[in-house]
Amino acid sequence: MDYLFNFFGRCLFIGVFVSAGIKHVLEFDNMVELLGGHKYLEHVPQLTENILYLQILCGLAFFSQIFGGFLILLGKRIGYMMLAGFLVGVSCLFHNFWEYEDEKQKEVHMIHFMKNMSLLGACLILFTLDVAEKPQLIKKPNNNKNTRKIKKKKNKQFLKRKKIIEY
Repeated sequence: MDYLFNFFGRCLFIGVFVSAGIKHVLEFDNMVELLGGHKYLEHVPQLTENILYLQILCGLAFFSQIFGGFLILLGKRIGYMMLAGFLVGVSCLFHNFWEYEDEKQKEVHMIHFMKNMSLLGACLILFTLDVAEKPQLIKKPNNNKNTRKIKKKKNKQFLKRKKIIEY
């Protein structure tokens, strides 16, 4: 039952990233234009002047969204780090609420920034847990010879103690 909850939880978690990544891929040209017009990138003219670099950056971001999500679905922990890197970059570049003067825009971007920070926290927590290990649905007995010897030895010690207590 734990495995089903784990799998269902991962599906819900990655749904946000995969659906947004697919949407961004479908609007690829608009996203590249949005990135190219960003004021932080004005200080790096090599990026803004060459459309290929912007396309590569956008492609890497969307790849980490979609592929990282599917890696999480498969139980691979590296997917959490891919999404964490994506969240850090996007939060600082596009949801920098401290730069806005309009209160409405500041509030909207602060909500997105805080949402991304909570998702980043979840990525870091889930990365540290061993989510890649699939729990067994049915526990199989351990038939290892060493384990049997240890169990026999413990049983003998228990019986000896029991006899000592009875006398």
